[in-house]
Amino acid sequence: MLTVRAGAVAAPLPDGKIRIVGGETKTKKSQTSTKSAEVYNRSTKSFEAHSAQATASRDYAAGAVLPSGEALIVAGYDTESKQQLKSAEA
Repeated sequence: MLTVRAGAVAAPLPDGKIRIVGGETKTKKSQTSTKSAEVYNRSTKSFEAHSAQATASRDYAAGAVLPSGEALIVAGYDTESKQQLKSAEA
């Protein structure tokens, strides 16, 4: 992985790749939700950066793949604002 993360969402894409979004990064002194996303390419066994989430940092969210092939990410928790999220984004 490009970014160490826990509680991320992984959604399989129609092309066989896997989109990994959000999660939290932890150090000895803090934990922070992340907006970053990356894609795992199973054929090359490598990760590549993906566009960041537009609306919020999320960890422990849910995800699904839409018929259009987009990954839908919903809900979750933002450790910075200490709020549960009720938004969704594709």
